[in-house]
Amino acid sequence: MVSVTIIVVGVLAFAALLGWWLLREMTSADRMERDPQYRGRVMRRLMLSYCVLGAVGIVFWAVQLAMGEPPREILYILIMALLNVLMAIRIGRNLKKTPPV
Repeated sequence: MVSVTIIVVGVLAFAALLGWWLLREMTSADRMERDPQYRGRVMRRLMLSYCVLGAVGIVFWAVQLAMGEPPREILYILIMALLNVLMAIRIGRNLKKTPPV
């Protein structure tokens, strides 16, 4: 009975977190339409987070490889990490510097 209660509370907490996150994204998207400097900051932050995520995945893969035979799932992490880095580079190339208003 306790495990069912924990699952229900966990699902409700996750739903509340997801709703809060979606509300913040809606207000952020509205502000991005009005303010090009804010859009640039958000895109640079997104690019940096993709690069960090990719670098962590690559380092984790390299550590597993150095310790011995890595599990097969590590290759999926490496592929996702490389895709994240490539996506960040692509976002960075398309990002144009906007003059201050």
